[in-house]
Amino acid sequence: MWPAIILIVSLVAIYIASYILNKRTPIPEECREALDEASCSACSNFSCSHKVEEEE
Repeated sequence: MWPAIILIVSLVAIYIASYILNKRTPIPEECREALDEASCSACSNFSCSHKVEEEE
């Protein structure tokens, strides 16, 4: 039973760490230039990093 608990906890920790590291990674300049403003404003994802950067 302990190996299963350790496996689940480690998978959750890896997921959380990768999520945090992904949020901290800046958008590459070539992608920022190709961002279409019309399609970005139509997005309904409230946690979108593009919208957060635009509002600031």
